[in-house]
Amino acid sequence: GSYQWANDSAEPTHRDMQAVLKSPLLKGMINPKQVFLLGFSQGALHSMILVSQKTDDYAGVVALSPGGSLSSQILNPALKQSRVCVFIHGAKEPHAPIAARWKAACEKAGWRYLGKVHPGAHEFPENWGEFLPELAKFLTGK
Repeated sequence: GSYQWANDSAEPTHRDMQAVLKSPLLKGMINPKQVFLLGFSQGALHSMILVSQKTDDYAGVVALSPGGSLSSQILNPALKQSRVCVFIHGAKEPHAPIAARWKAACEKAGWRYLGKVHPGAHEFPENWGEFLPELAKFLTGK
């Protein structure tokens, strides 16, 4: 019955992310044109919302099993500006229709899209460590 993420808007998440990225501790260490968000569950949901709405601030998203109170905001993405989306979910959860919508929207908007389905449920894939090199290559386009 409680949330660690804002349950009415992703805007607080955006403000927090921007505060971290603009922190003096990170000055000169971050290329603002190469900020990719990675999240699981509600973190993935907020990341997808931010990348679709704040295209000047984020280069892409790696979303693992997105879900939560703002799920309706990612059902019909209206994407702009070319970005990157990786959508990963378990075969035992109902994400296939959302992934298909995002794939279609990414193709229409010129985003690079990578979809992965692992055999599990609402969890990180067991082979996550093995997938990281492929993921890094995809995100950087190299």
